Amino acid sequence: MLQKAPGGIYYKWLIANRLGNVARELLNQREGRRSRGFSRLTGRDWQPPNAVSAYLESGLNGSFADFPQSSLWARRESTPLDVDANQVIEYLEYEMETSHDRHRKGI
Repeated sequence: MLQKAPGGIYYKWLIANRLGNVARELLNQREGRRSRGFSRLTGRDWQPPNAVSAYLESGLNGSFADFPQSSLWARRESTPLDVDANQVIEYLEYEMETSHDRHRKGI
């Protein structure tokens, strides 16, 4: 999917959606919640950079149809999905490690 992302907004959204689901599961486990469906990504010590937060929320609680399509004549507007997915992955990995360390220490 990462290789297809430059090809269009759908693939960018699909990656953001999958990463948003990972973030939701991480927060649900951390907070002891069982929620599914529409929900904001919030939780104790959850403070992603603004761009990462907007990216995950757009993928999780939005649709690819919410964003403008590319046009031959007009330059496409910037969207939250333009964030490098690797930046988001690095943040989620950091949160998983931090969560694991807290759990292990009993915090």
